[in-house]
Amino acid sequence: MLAGERAVYTVFAVLHAYGITGDDAVDATRFVRSALHGFVSLEVSGGFGLPQDVDRSFDRLVSSLDVALRAWPQEP
Repeated sequence: MLAGERAVYTVFAVLHAYGITGDDAVDATRFVRSALHGFVSLEVSGGFGLPQDVDRSFDRLVSSLDVALRAWPQEP
């Protein structure tokens, strides 16, 4: 299994704990992966030039993802 597939299945497992399944899980997986990948890509490329603590910002991102996933709208 490729690393990307493992990542997706890991996110699916986390989303299941939030009660997010099916097509909603696909949408939520894309949401989570995009947010995390974007943050990490910016950090690795030196895109966070301000002197404030990047770890603090990452913690806030993760907390915000949790809030969003708890309120994730289910398909009708």
